[in-house]
Amino acid sequence: MGRILNWRHRVYNINMNFENKVVSFTPKPLFEDREFVDVLKLKRLEVLKNKPKEDDFSDIYGQEEVNKDKKDIEELKSKWENITEEEKYLKDISDIYEAMIADQIGNSEWFGKNCKSFPSSTYDDIKNGIDVVNVFKNKELFQYMGLGVDVCFSSKKDELEKKLESIKQCIRSGDMPTLKYFKDLETGEKKKILLPKVIVGSRLSSAEKLIRTWGRSGPNREKEMKENPIQSKLILETITQLRYFYNFAKRLSEGTREIDMSQKYEKISIEYAKMYNLFYDIYEEKKSLIDGHLNEISDDIVYETIIEYTNK
Repeated sequence: MGRILNWRHRVYNINMNFENKVVSFTPKPLFEDREFVDVLKLKRLEVLKNKPKEDDFSDIYGQEEVNKDKKDIEELKSKWENITEEEKYLKDISDIYEAMIADQIGNSEWFGKNCKSFPSSTYDDIKNGIDVVNVFKNKELFQYMGLGVDVCFSSKKDELEKKLESIKQCIRSGDMPTLKYFKDLETGEKKKILLPKVIVGSRLSSAEKLIRTWGRSGPNREKEMKENPIQSKLILETITQLRYFYNFAKRLSEGTREIDMSQKYEKISIEYAKMYNLFYDIYEEKKSLIDGHLNEISDDIVYETIIEYTNK
């Protein structure tokens, strides 16, 4: 008994100097892990093999117009040379994140088994804000949707709202977003197409976590990607915008006396409605998975901004 009491007494009188015993759980920044970064960049290049090249469309637009577009691309890229280290890091993450989303929408069937996805051309990415093109094949019919992909810091909410507003402004002008460099998957026809567009994405920490999973190998990786909460987040972000932009175009159609503009708005509303119905079926198919993810996905700057914006 004496031993036990003495032991307790010794523990009780230990000098607890907490100031010198701080434990840090800050993970190593993703882009300090150079070897892993190289793996991610190689995976991204594999995905970009399907990226349309502007020069392949010279027979459609003429080499002079293609060269002008390429010059515009270089001028816009030059603006990235003077960005901050924080902005440069975010861009690196975004580039890999876009490729990962294009890859996993198809390979992990995030948008159902009838959807294939591929990166847009550099021109459409930079100029038209369409990073990823989704192709839905249903009953021998093809439907297309463009995604603008964002990775956000908490301070970037205003920028995201501007991108959502730009879609509305496009609709106000009587047009849908344009994909200039498009090649039909079935016929090989090269052409310009109009397509519904939405913005999707996540906060930086979620993007980093998912990129790490995508880049590694292991027996559970495929299952983790197929069941990852990001797909629920993307579906909900997409479906709320499709309904919102449908209603917006519909109100414009009903509120204008100009027959030509009314018809344009009506056409836009129909395209957004068709895509909404398609995504509603995807939502129904994955509802139990989405319900299980709701607590995880609600605390996200991109998700919260989109839900708030589309409920105004």
